Amino acid sequence: MAQDMLGAEADYAAKEAELQAELDNMESLHPGYDEYRYNLDPIGHNPHELAAYLSTLLHEHTPLSAAAQLQRVFDLQYVLTLTEEVEIRYLTETSTDPATGKTTGKEVPYEYYILHVELVNTQIAALAPELLTPDEYEMYQVYIATKNGTGWTITAGYSPAAGTGIPRSRYGR
Repeated sequence: MAQDMLGAEADYAAKEAELQAELDNMESLHPGYDEYRYNLDPIGHNPHELAAYLSTLLHEHTPLSAAAQLQRVFDLQYVLTLTEEVEIRYLTETSTDPATGKTTGKEVPYEYYILHVELVNTQIAALAPELLTPDEYEMYQVYIATKNGTGWTITAGYSPAAGTGIPRSRYGR
């Protein structure tokens, strides 16, 4: 059972690593914008919350049998939104009259493209009450309190407290 929990945890952490890679390469994956604006929550989850959620729904599970639930939770935990904005900006074009030597300027509009990248991370503990029945949620809370009945600590994967993910100072939020 412990190996299965660690396997599911590793699979979830791999999904987070893929998401991180997508964010790290956003400008090459979506080229052609004049500016990229980021508003990103850190990537990370509590491994005990994930294990408790899977144990509540699946009781005993393997990484393979948990794959659909892992994807479901991942898709709800991480919401990545890309929004294009087009601003009309102006530049001044100048021309000089060859006869008089007088220079004049004219404002010319152009389109300035901005890609807004937003990542919202809703932790599993916040999702669990909505995803589980009241009885399941009660069992989930027991699993959380008892560390899935094992008493051991899951250390694999990402943790927001450990500072994984994109630093907030670079992208705001």
